[in-house]
Amino acid sequence: MYTNVMSAGAYRGYGATQGIFALESAVNELAQTLHMDPTVLRAKNMVREGQMMPAYYGETTRSCALDRCLERAKEMIGWDEKYPCYDCGNGKVRGVGVAMAMQGSGISGVDTGAVEIKVNDDGFYSLMIGATDMGTGCDTILTQMAAECLECEMEDIVVHGVDTDNSPYDCGSYASSTTYVTGMAVVKTCETLRKKICERGAEYLGCSPDDVEFDGEKVVNLKTKEEITRKEIGNKVMCSSNAPLSATEAFSSPVSPPPFMVGIAEVEIDKETGVVEPIDYAAVVDCGTVVNPNLARVQTEGESPRESEWRFMRISFTAKKERTTVIPLCSIKYRAVLMSERSVWNSRAVMNRQDLSAQNPLERSLSILRLLQFQMQFKMQSE
Repeated sequence: MYTNVMSAGAYRGYGATQGIFALESAVNELAQTLHMDPTVLRAKNMVREGQMMPAYYGETTRSCALDRCLERAKEMIGWDEKYPCYDCGNGKVRGVGVAMAMQGSGISGVDTGAVEIKVNDDGFYSLMIGATDMGTGCDTILTQMAAECLECEMEDIVVHGVDTDNSPYDCGSYASSTTYVTGMAVVKTCETLRKKICERGAEYLGCSPDDVEFDGEKVVNLKTKEEITRKEIGNKVMCSSNAPLSATEAFSSPVSPPPFMVGIAEVEIDKETGVVEPIDYAAVVDCGTVVNPNLARVQTEGESPRESEWRFMRISFTAKKERTTVIPLCSIKYRAVLMSERSVWNSRAVMNRQDLSAQNPLERSLSILRLLQFQMQFKMQSE
């Protein structure tokens, strides 16, 4: 039987979004029971740099800006002025909610990435990788890393995409592992290749490898100042019975350094109809050392609405069972801003709206969740 319907499969951290939604909802309910600001409860219990994480394979957080992410997200959304909710004076109430998340950088001790780099005639490089670029830009990122390590231009490197018949072994492009795992394989391969270039250059110059230096463009004899260019080396390699000038290395990490993220949303609820509308969303991500700022920004902007919509779909499903209307998160536009702190990015979603000042603030103990439940009960009773 022929069909155009695709079979089901894994999709971007499958299960993580649903699990985090449940966990963070429980934390918010706990904060409500304790009559505590949920951001304060999280600040008291969040992991910080240098601490050991018992629930994360006992790893130590060698880099963590989660506390700064939380503070920046609160600043972006105006948390202190809006929490927990305020009456807009037009039959609608607005409130804010917060959630945090973390992810790994591959599966520690399991994920492996391998890379091969070869020097061709005229001195350009061939970069052969086993990771598939699914639109995440890994071909570009790995080329950037190779160009920096080899001290050349990106245009000097030709990337050969994955071909299981010829490519070096790679576990796959999943679990946020490619830049960290395969990227480190690129670094190791470049280091090995540089040594081989020095050895071959020294051979052609008739001196010891200890007497030469490779600056990315040429091998120089430090004693006599004689030199041979990368292009000349590449052409000489192709002549006579010279062995190919190439290197291949693999990398697997015993740890999986996690990135962190904080998201804060503002929603508006119609007290009479129970209609819920997302108004604003701020997401701040600690993604470690950024290799490609543009791709990191796009990833943050793209993932924030997707995960927000997944969470909102869950709320929508629950609300529809209770015959309450929920507007899907579909019309939010994102803009990204670079934070002053190193390696910390933020993305903010802003819908077209009027700036309404906070009027007639309700009791702080009345959270958005309780208000939703009240509206659902009211709706059912009225029908």
